[in-house]
Amino acid sequence: MLICPQRKFIFFKPLKCAGTSVEHALYATTGIDALCTGSSSGTGETEYSSRNNELLVNGQQAMRFVQHTPPSLFYSRAEAPDQYCDYTNITVVRNPWDALVSFYWWCVRREGIAEEWVIKSDDSQTDMTKKFETVVTMPVIYSKDLIAHEIGLGTSISSAFIFFHTLNNLFVDDRIDCYLRYESLGKDFIDLCEGLEINDAKLHKHKTGQRRLKLDYSKYYNSWMRNIVAEKFSSYIKKFNYSF
Repeated sequence: MLICPQRKFIFFKPLKCAGTSVEHALYATTGIDALCTGSSSGTGETEYSSRNNELLVNGQQAMRFVQHTPPSLFYSRAEAPDQYCDYTNITVVRNPWDALVSFYWWCVRREGIAEEWVIKSDDSQTDMTKKFETVVTMPVIYSKDLIAHEIGLGTSISSAFIFFHTLNNLFVDDRIDCYLRYESLGKDFIDLCEGLEINDAKLHKHKTGQRRLKLDYSKYYNSWMRNIVAEKFSSYIKKFNYSF
């Protein structure tokens, strides 16, 4: 998440929608008064540092907000939410069937998933869909994930898919003024910068090496997984006219 008092905007970063690329590009144009939650690569390496996001709680240093804070959580936690009434609220959306495939590759890289569930280029279609469904639906507890605790999933048994759809649906919010589409991100980002009077922002790619196979997302799905995404993202899909 990035808050820029200078140009009065807040950028909210969902999962697997190129939000890191957008946030980093905007972050580079902000002043010292901006708040940014920063980003890491998933292997512990810092992509860009947090700024003005620390506070003391009972003498201990803590973070004000976490990376993927959605609008509802931000406005309920902000000390003086009315001060942001004239800010432009921005986020990114992406076809959820495609985004979930990216989250699958994030999971097999980060979560210590057994090698037998990593999709290989010589897998049959049946094996591919089985591995994909198994990884995104297997029981998991996100006990070490800060945003999971914030949205009520930090101590309960869930799955990658439950975590993914619970969080990303929260970024479709009446307070959002500007939705950038992943599918037309270059153009949408240029239009955003023109509206914010930003002249020197450049998009750079982040986390591009995680998706090892460059296959169309439809190849990962059986009918059940296709339908469950349609069900859990029904309002999202309708609002942005996405289709499989």
